[in-house]
Amino acid sequence: MVVCAFVLRAAWSAYAARPPEGLRDPFTYVALARSLAAGQGYIAPFTHTATAYYPPGYPFFIAPLLWLTMHVGSLSSHEPILVALANATCWTAAVYLTIRLARLVTNERAALVAGALVAVWPNSVVGSAVALSEPLFVALVLAGTVVVLEGRTNITVVAR
Repeated sequence: MVVCAFVLRAAWSAYAARPPEGLRDPFTYVALARSLAAGQGYIAPFTHTATAYYPPGYPFFIAPLLWLTMHVGSLSSHEPILVALANATCWTAAVYLTIRLARLVTNERAALVAGALVAVWPNSVVGSAVALSEPLFVALVLAGTVVVLEGRTNITVVAR
């Protein structure tokens, strides 16, 4: 199921990933990540000044990929696909973490159903091709929830 989730997202990303256009979040996130990758700091794309307007987590996450595209010539034209594959990896982790979380609070069957739904959820498949922070956010929130619940010794089972 996890492999299926990644294959769906990777296939869609290979088809739909494009450089971001217009003054929208994807453009800004990629521009901030490029600035970080170039060693210039967290610099706003149009004002060329330091900024605290956009949250830095996602640009810091994709900056190493953009650094690779800057320093490995053959990767320079594949920047959108690399970012999309990073998103696909985050969504795939979300599928795995959904199954793990559901196992903690329900039963195996419910966990597999939850994982299957997240694996084929259209918004997460289509959204993996766009440079947005949601895949990273979802994966980190699920990971944190799993860590907290696994740390508890008295987890209440909702259904058997």
